[in-house]
Amino acid sequence: MGSSASYQHYEAEAKGFIPLDHARYVSVFRLAYNQTLGNGVPFLERSILGGESTLRGYGRNRFIDSSYFLCNLEERIRLFRWEVFDVTADWEVAPFIDLGAVFERLDMASSRNFEFNPGIGFRAVVRPNIVGRVDIGIGRDGPAVFVGLGHPF
Repeated sequence: MGSSASYQHYEAEAKGFIPLDHARYVSVFRLAYNQTLGNGVPFLERSILGGESTLRGYGRNRFIDSSYFLCNLEERIRLFRWEVFDVTADWEVAPFIDLGAVFERLDMASSRNFEFNPGIGFRAVVRPNIVGRVDIGIGRDGPAVFVGLGHPF
């Protein structure tokens, strides 16, 4: 559409939610692969990791290349349920591990490319769809804190 850039973008993602003990504990995982191929790919259309929904131990757009692989594991643990004015809010703690790497091509991936980010999240959940959260992730650059609405994935 009038652009000189010619590229293709592919993405595959699998998510899973495993509730235990009447959803007091919810184990959550995500596996994602992303690849952008072509010449003259615009910078922010490339494969990007870092930020509140990928590698929570780093700031937004910290790692950029042609491909990425990402694994997120999170255990959402309900601490208590609070009801006021017929509104029920669940207060949760969510320890997590984020693991991801960017690389030019999948065959160029190696274990030293991967970033390992442990952390902890705090959630206030009003079901079915209001989630306030604070996530604190630890990366090689130090801690990163994200505050927002909605689950990270």
